Amino acid sequence: MDQPQGTTTQAASDGDPPPITTAAPVDLLAAAEPSSLPRITNRKGLPVESPGRMVLPNKQSVFVTLSDISRGGCCVVRKGQLALKPDDRVCIEMWREDIQTKASLPATVRWIRHVDGETKAGLRFQDTSVRTHRMIDQYLQRSFRPGG
Repeated sequence: MDQPQGTTTQAASDGDPPPITTAAPVDLLAAAEPSSLPRITNRKGLPVESPGRMVLPNKQSVFVTLSDISRGGCCVVRKGQLALKPDDRVCIEMWREDIQTKASLPATVRWIRHVDGETKAGLRFQDTSVRTHRMIDQYLQRSFRPGG
């Protein structure tokens, strides 16, 4: 028998187990502080500043620096302020000329920090296909290779 959320199921007699109380679901990602958001995968800090471009919700394109990346998302940095807020949809473009790879990845803004004249944004990639994972893996392998 399904019970509405937030209700208690009463025991039929003294010999039955205690009542079960269910709580309404809570969106932990929405309620969490940026530093406590769970990661889908471990991120790797990039050994050098990696250029990228971000297409903002207003379709403006701005250059950013990727500071870390994983299959699940990345952190971008830009001097000055960016007009972003959590849950905004953006597109991050990253490229490596040495492997002739360019990736355009739709992402959702998870958090924003404005510190010392910079804006940092945590992005979660929306596309988690095998093809996208391979592209990110190739990008990371090349970034960590000597001379890469």
